[in-house]
Amino acid sequence: MIKDFGNCGNFEKVVRIQKAINSAKQNQCAIVFVLDPLVYGSNNLTHVKSENIAKYEFAFTTNTMHIMYQGCCLESVPWWDIVRVNVVW
Repeated sequence: MIKDFGNCGNFEKVVRIQKAINSAKQNQCAIVFVLDPLVYGSNNLTHVKSENIAKYEFAFTTNTMHIMYQGCCLESVPWWDIVRVNVVW
């Protein structure tokens, strides 16, 4: 469970997020990142569709996850605000 790592910069959380991303890419599945509803309210989902998953790149800095497509950054979110990652089979 990713929420077990809390919201305070635990790098094990990044490792767990990266494993989910790799699994989605390997199996050509969609992926959904659920952001902390206390911070982001009801609009707290970020998703990547399965048909393009191989074209997306995910880059991590010390506090941000950047979602990039064909060299352009589409979205940047603080990775410590991610409370759940769902790989949609």
